Amino acid sequence: MGLIFLLTMGSQSLPIYAQPTDVGPAFSDFDDWWQVYTTVAASERPGMVKKGTALAKTRSNAMLQLIENDPSAAIQKAFAEEYRSALPKSVSENIELHVRGLAKLTVTKKDGTTSRKVTMGEESWKAFFYGPRLELNSRAEIPIHGVTLAGRIAVDGSPLERFPKRETLLSVLREGEGKKTCPICGEPGVIPSAVGDVLLWFDTEEHQAVCEKALVEKEMSPESED
Repeated sequence: MGLIFLLTMGSQSLPIYAQPTDVGPAFSDFDDWWQVYTTVAASERPGMVKKGTALAKTRSNAMLQLIENDPSAAIQKAFAEEYRSALPKSVSENIELHVRGLAKLTVTKKDGTTSRKVTMGEESWKAFFYGPRLELNSRAEIPIHGVTLAGRIAVDGSPLERFPKRETLLSVLREGEGKKTCPICGEPGVIPSAVGDVLLWFDTEEHQAVCEKALVEKEMSPESED
């Protein structure tokens, strides 16, 4: 994906659409269990699995509500992907997955209702967007990142993914796959980001924002439509 040529596009801003969703203590109860699970002796953990599984199932129902009604909140509340492998199997089966990569977007409009589907390889999900991407029509290929659960995906409102914690980055992407030079100025990059499954490094947050803006504008351009 060429990044530099995108910088000539104009800008636009659209509101985030979200429905207030009361998920109760589902997330905090599970987080409390997880904090205890990680601190007790290994010999005590098997006795905690049954409770953790029950809490995970309650949490999964709440997560599905957020994915459908407030996808931004769903992404914010998603379980940290670097710790998912440490969960017991019966618990992790009820926890959302993080996904990223290039995907096909199919937008269908019928009788005043818009539905969206995202396809990556052999996987397809009913998709829920927010922000400017709600205005997108079908695309043969767009970079996405988000969380999936039970055939649904909450897709982040930006094509560029930030990694506030370096630990998260190193656990999901191979550092060597990205060139550590800023795509805007060519200086050494210290701020990691991803577009789909491509790792990028920026020298400043300003250049990261410039790239993100360009990607959004290119994506919103009618020329990018199928």
